[in-house]
Amino acid sequence: MTAPEPKVVFDHTDPEFMADVYTTVGELREKCSVVHSPRFGGFYAVTGHADVADAANDHHRFTPTGGITLPKVQLPTRSLPLESDPPEHGAYRRIIQPFFTLRRVAGMEDQVRRVVVEHIERFRHDGSVDLLKALALPVPAATIAMLLGMPADAWPELKDATSRTQIATERGDAEAAKQAVADLGRILRREVDDRRAQPRDDITSAIVHAKIDGQPIDPAIAFSMVQIIIVAGFDTTVYGIGSLLRLLATRPDLQARVRAGDRALRDHVIEESLRLDSPVFGLARSAVVDTELSGCPVPQGSRLLLCYGAANHDPAVFPEPEQFDPDRGNLRQHLAFGSGRHRCIGEHLAKMEIRVALEELLDRIPTFTLAPEAEVKLKVGNTRGPLNLPVIW
Repeated sequence: MTAPEPKVVFDHTDPEFMADVYTTVGELREKCSVVHSPRFGGFYAVTGHADVADAANDHHRFTPTGGITLPKVQLPTRSLPLESDPPEHGAYRRIIQPFFTLRRVAGMEDQVRRVVVEHIERFRHDGSVDLLKALALPVPAATIAMLLGMPADAWPELKDATSRTQIATERGDAEAAKQAVADLGRILRREVDDRRAQPRDDITSAIVHAKIDGQPIDPAIAFSMVQIIIVAGFDTTVYGIGSLLRLLATRPDLQARVRAGDRALRDHVIEESLRLDSPVFGLARSAVVDTELSGCPVPQGSRLLLCYGAANHDPAVFPEPEQFDPDRGNLRQHLAFGSGRHRCIGEHLAKMEIRVALEELLDRIPTFTLAPEAEVKLKVGNTRGPLNLPVIW
């Protein structure tokens, strides 16, 4: 029997809809976990944990090759390996996989910690700061610069370009965004050209000099792969850090517990924060064949939004999903990093950045709270998180 299809204008880019999205999704899910929306030419919002994991793991029915964003962003080349299926996906992912192993990430931790400490020391005696701008933004930018193999004196340049790109896009300033993107492209082109001439032990060199089936990869694809490392790893980590610190700023009881707790508790708090406020709200797929999810027919060619954030609030997997509970026995079942072969390759790196930022901040400033009458603005869309975080101590 086909489940009734709820009628709702599901729009993850609408701030009003997203303000209380998990309550809305919870009400919708009681009728059906798959919702059709007329926005962006029509798409299916998939909100149930089992359905999202199913669709993410079945490339025979659901493919990312038609683009992973809704609305679709038109780029000169596909974002690889994100927008590919096997066997192509595996060939491109293997090029960058060695740079995201636990061992490789552990080798970066001391450098990341020095960056975190440097930024905290700039404001630790001020008594107030916007933690998003002063900490959550610069740390991922510097970390990506390390990963790309950029010299330390070039890190501020990348941080400036990435931050300006994000801020201009969020403000809807097309001219500023165009200039920032051009500056970012210039920086990356310089790095790519440099590694082509003088390869080193970094991910940029690995991509530029990679071969598949004995043939060099297309230079345009190589450039796109370097670029997507920034696109995929920057704002998601910014929002991961920002959402956790916002939670602690509004929950003094939790902050006190985390300050007194050990590494295991802090790791659990990070996992639960990622579940509660997933930085990636959703990514798109296209239906390869006529199929269905939870009894809802999905015709071939349909666009779908796999709502990882909503799946992480599915009470069938996470009882009382709106409650923050770092003692859940199934914390790691969350889908904040996706599922299956397209699970975020930078998961270990992102968690390390969040943990180090948390550790050093708690060690260096006293209990912090939101500034009086502070209005924390929220980024919505395929990614989700705070745009500012003014705190006092």
